[in-house]
Amino acid sequence: MNTPLVSIVIPAYNAERYVKGCVESILHQTYENIEVVIVNDGSHDNTSEICRQLAQKDKRVKHIDQENRGEMGARLTGVQNASGDWLYFVDSDDSILPDTIALLVEKIDKNVDMVVFEFALDGVFSNVEYAKILFGFSSWWVCGKLIRSSLFDDYVGSVPRSFKVGGDFLTQLRLLKNIRGKIVAYNIKKYNYNTNNPNSVQIVNRPDYEYEKRMLAEVENAVSKWDFKDSISDALFHFKMVYFQGFLGLGYDIDSQEEYIIHLEEESKQFKLSFKEKIAIKSLRNPSLRSMFRGEKKMKRFVRTIMSTLKP
Repeated sequence: MNTPLVSIVIPAYNAERYVKGCVESILHQTYENIEVVIVNDGSHDNTSEICRQLAQKDKRVKHIDQENRGEMGARLTGVQNASGDWLYFVDSDDSILPDTIALLVEKIDKNVDMVVFEFALDGVFSNVEYAKILFGFSSWWVCGKLIRSSLFDDYVGSVPRSFKVGGDFLTQLRLLKNIRGKIVAYNIKKYNYNTNNPNSVQIVNRPDYEYEKRMLAEVENAVSKWDFKDSISDALFHFKMVYFQGFLGLGYDIDSQEEYIIHLEEESKQFKLSFKEKIAIKSLRNPSLRSMFRGEKKMKRFVRTIMSTLKP
């Protein structure tokens, strides 16, 4: 049986409430050939001491303290100090089921570059096909994926720390630059997300218009480095159009003379547009049409509120 070393990287910042449970869920894996690399990213609480104690109890645990560099910087430090053939990322407030790593390792062979769990369906994908999935706003998170460690270089791990929301998405776009093998995905749920952490990045950080524009620019920059970028031009355009419709729904003050808007309008002449996309483009010259998207956004928020109330 193939038993490669799997390095499990955990960035931890002010995680004293959760990090012990996270690490213990990993140490209790049925697959034993693992190492756990915990990077304490300049925490102000007791995270470092808890990590030190965990490392003392189990030789498979590495504990690294560093000045605060953000989640992306902590992950990169973890990767640089990892010894495994494969990488798996877990956030410090989450946990995984006991057979997670064993099942992931079962799915790899010499032609596989990444194994994806927590997916909507089972399938085998090329880098082009997986890029289209990402541009369909699916599987953005880095956690829950087994990644060949040789693919995760400094470029992949150096997403600017300012991208606290969407950083996982950008990491995967950079990763696709290096992927040449298969990406295998399965509808297997083994990762336990903590949705009750009030300090979660998704809760604490609220992107604004300038942030979102920087995100789009970073996406285009990552795609420009792909040798298969021409194969995904249609998917990338429609991704940007969905983003733009979101801007309209949020009521951002959009100037039709902005460079990215002018570029988007020019691109719209090259692709087949849906009805909503046509309205969105027309709203550049007719701002009154933007109310349609604001109304849609309000309705979606209302429905989500009702569903969250009924869920319990």
